[in-house]
Amino acid sequence: LGDVYKRQGLTLTIASTVYILEPCTSIIDEIQAMNRIYRIGQTKCIRVVILYAIKTCEERLLKLRQKHKILYELFVNER
Repeated sequence: LGDVYKRQGLTLTIASTVYILEPCTSIIDEIQAMNRIYRIGQTKCIRVVILYAIKTCEERLLKLRQKHKILYELFVNER
């Protein structure tokens, strides 16, 4: 979700599928965006689809983020 939506506090109350088209540079920002999709009392499953274009800077960003994700998971599991 773009910076504008982060600042405005986008709230999705009925979504069952969410498409993320703008990659975040930080895996933490993307996890936070996915956490905002789920609402208390919600009974339906939510599906998140993240789209990346191949042979662009997004592909390089995805590889970099995979490394960050591994480090993040190691950090979280240590606690």
